[in-house]
Amino acid sequence: MRQDLTTLTNTLHYCQDGSCFFRFSYEKNEYLIPLIVVAYACASDYMRDQKLAMFLCGGDATDNFLGERVQVLQQNNLSSDFSCHNPKAARQFLGAKFRDVMGLPKRHSDAECGDYIVRKFFLVHARNKCDKFHTLMYYYFMIEFFALVFSDSLVVFCC
Repeated sequence: MRQDLTTLTNTLHYCQDGSCFFRFSYEKNEYLIPLIVVAYACASDYMRDQKLAMFLCGGDATDNFLGERVQVLQQNNLSSDFSCHNPKAARQFLGAKFRDVMGLPKRHSDAECGDYIVRKFFLVHARNKCDKFHTLMYYYFMIEFFALVFSDSLVVFCC
């Protein structure tokens, strides 16, 4: 819940191939963004691929189940047109894609627009980027746990 007592639902969509998408809505439209882009956008500026992979694995690099899924996320990131390898690139990507949709002024850079999107639409109950990042990692770890335990059913996690 935001300070003005309004709410926004964010959802993680886990696919059977191990990829994961973050959903949010704006003016009755829903948008799916790859989890790795959202994770980088919420991370502090020193975050890189290897450190993000460790967070996504829950700190256990020896876990093959989680490691394979994180590898799928990173391969999807590499093979797409939105390849982001650091927080600044992720925020620039978000700003470039959503500037016109949200009517943000041209005088702001893409990175500033991306910061605005992270602040106003991603995990609005968390107060700063660090809290948003750690909350997102926790939710991803929980969705991986449910995928492992309930492998035959669809997993959607709302936050």
